[in-house]
Amino acid sequence: MNPKNNPKNLELNSKWTSVESRLGWRHFRIVMRRYREIDRGADKILELELMAACDRNARVWISASELKSTENFREGWLKDLATAIQVTTRDLAGGSSEHSHSPSA
Repeated sequence: MNPKNNPKNLELNSKWTSVESRLGWRHFRIVMRRYREIDRGADKILELELMAACDRNARVWISASELKSTENFREGWLKDLATAIQVTTRDLAGGSSEHSHSPSA
Protein backbone atom coordinates (compact mmCIF):
# COMPACT_ATOMS: atom_id res chain seq x y z
CA MET A 1 0.00 0.00 0.00
CA ASN A 2 1.24 3.45 -0.88
CA PRO A 3 2.05 5.22 2.44
CA LYS A 4 0.24 8.36 1.23
CA ASN A 5 -3.01 6.36 0.92
CA ASN A 6 -2.75 4.99 4.43
CA PRO A 7 -5.54 6.58 6.54
CA LYS A 8 -3.26 6.43 9.60
CA ASN A 9 -1.17 9.18 7.98
CA LEU A 10 -4.14 11.52 8.41
CA GLU A 11 -4.46 11.06 12.16
CA LEU A 12 -4.67 13.96 14.58
CA ASN A 13 -1.28 15.52 15.37
CA SER A 14 0.36 14.03 12.27
CA LYS A 15 2.95 16.44 10.86
CA TRP A 16 3.02 17.88 7.33
CA THR A 17 5.17 20.31 5.34
CA SER A 18 3.51 22.55 2.78
CA VAL A 19 5.36 22.84 -0.54
CA GLU A 20 4.46 26.55 -0.61
CA SER A 21 4.01 28.86 2.34
CA ARG A 22 0.44 29.03 3.68
CA LEU A 23 -0.54 31.78 6.07
CA GLY A 24 3.19 32.53 6.28
CA TRP A 25 4.10 29.02 7.49
CA ARG A 26 5.16 25.69 5.98
CA HIS A 27 5.01 23.24 8.93
CA PHE A 28 1.56 22.11 10.10
CA ARG A 29 -0.16 19.43 12.16
CA ILE A 30 -3.66 18.03 11.83
CA VAL A 31 -5.76 19.27 14.75
CA MET A 32 -9.31 18.40 13.65
CA ARG A 33 -11.14 16.15 11.19
CA ARG A 34 -14.67 16.40 9.80
CA TYR A 35 -16.70 14.78 7.06
CA ARG A 36 -18.71 17.06 4.80
CA GLU A 37 -21.50 15.97 2.48
CA ILE A 38 -21.37 17.87 -0.81
CA ASP A 39 -24.70 16.64 -2.26
CA ARG A 40 -27.48 14.65 -0.66
CA GLY A 41 -26.80 10.97 -1.07
CA ALA A 42 -23.24 11.60 -2.27
CA ASP A 43 -20.18 10.33 -0.51
CA LYS A 44 -18.82 12.53 2.25
CA ILE A 45 -15.39 14.07 1.85
CA LEU A 46 -12.85 14.19 4.65
CA GLU A 47 -11.69 17.69 5.57
CA LEU A 48 -8.79 18.41 7.89
CA GLU A 49 -7.95 21.46 9.95
CA LEU A 50 -4.22 22.20 9.90
CA MET A 51 -2.55 24.38 12.51
CA ALA A 52 0.85 25.95 11.92
CA ALA A 53 3.53 24.46 14.16
CA CYS A 54 4.74 27.88 15.34
CA ASP A 55 1.44 29.82 15.42
CA ARG A 56 -1.66 28.34 17.03
CA ASN A 57 -3.81 31.03 15.40
CA ALA A 58 -2.72 30.13 11.85
CA ARG A 59 -5.28 27.48 10.86
CA VAL A 60 -6.67 26.32 7.54
CA TRP A 61 -9.25 23.70 6.47
CA ILE A 62 -8.34 21.56 3.46
CA SER A 63 -9.62 18.35 1.89
CA ALA A 64 -7.78 15.12 2.58
CA SER A 65 -7.11 14.76 -1.15
CA GLU A 66 -5.34 18.15 -1.20
CA LEU A 67 -3.19 17.13 1.77
CA LYS A 68 -2.28 13.80 0.16
CA SER A 69 -1.24 15.49 -3.09
CA THR A 70 2.57 15.62 -3.29
CA GLU A 71 2.20 18.83 -5.28
CA ASN A 72 0.88 20.51 -2.11
CA PHE A 73 2.27 18.70 0.95
CA ARG A 74 4.88 16.22 2.15
CA GLU A 75 4.42 14.02 5.20
CA GLY A 76 6.52 15.03 8.21
CA TRP A 77 8.32 18.25 9.01
CA LEU A 78 10.97 18.59 6.34
CA LYS A 79 13.78 21.11 6.74
CA ASP A 80 15.09 20.87 3.18
CA LEU A 81 12.03 20.50 0.98
CA ALA A 82 14.03 20.85 -2.25
CA THR A 83 15.96 17.67 -1.39
CA ALA A 84 12.73 15.85 -0.48
CA ILE A 85 11.20 16.79 -3.83
CA GLN A 86 14.27 15.49 -5.69
CA VAL A 87 14.21 12.20 -3.76
CA THR A 88 10.47 11.74 -4.43
CA THR A 89 10.95 12.47 -8.13
CA ARG A 90 13.84 9.98 -8.32
CA ASP A 91 11.80 7.34 -6.46
CA LEU A 92 8.88 7.78 -8.86
CA ALA A 93 11.28 7.36 -11.79
CA GLY A 94 12.52 4.09 -10.28
CA GLY A 95 15.89 5.38 -9.08
CA SER A 96 17.58 4.81 -5.76
CA SER A 97 16.62 6.86 -2.74
CA GLU A 98 20.10 6.42 -1.24
CA HIS A 99 22.20 9.58 -0.93
CA SER A 100 25.90 9.26 -1.64
CA HIS A 101 26.59 12.79 -0.43
CA SER A 102 24.77 15.62 1.31
CA PRO A 103 23.25 18.35 -0.89
CA SER A 104 25.31 21.49 -1.32
CA ALA A 105 23.89 24.88 -0.44
